[in-house]
Amino acid sequence: MNNTIADYKIIQVIYEGNTTCVYRGLRESDQTSVIIKILKTQYPTIEQLTRFRYEYKILQTLEIEGIVKPLVLENYQNGLALILSDFRGESLKDFINKKDFDLSIFLQIAIQLSTTIAQLHKNNII
Repeated sequence: MNNTIADYKIIQVIYEGNTTCVYRGLRESDQTSVIIKILKTQYPTIEQLTRFRYEYKILQTLEIEGIVKPLVLENYQNGLALILSDFRGESLKDFINKKDFDLSIFLQIAIQLSTTIAQLHKNNII
């Protein structure tokens, strides 16, 4: 893994999927914590780049609690890096694996997720 992406120092891998990686990083110019999403492929297709740009555009317009806000779409190598505000959260997978939680905490999380998904559907996002 490269330790920098554009002007951002990589701090931690949050998620690595088949096509994307998500990192927690630090913008070196002002030491702001950010989330960075990149395409894993060295030579992304036009469709992948278009999808990334569309994701950025959609996120810019959404005003939904629980949806992270985009800061900028950066050129990175042959592709793009989506820079998002860091909400200081952790992945649900990590939360479940690390913590013992009872039914009330489970229900709180389920309600928050359901509310966010309902808002996405109201905005015609599936």
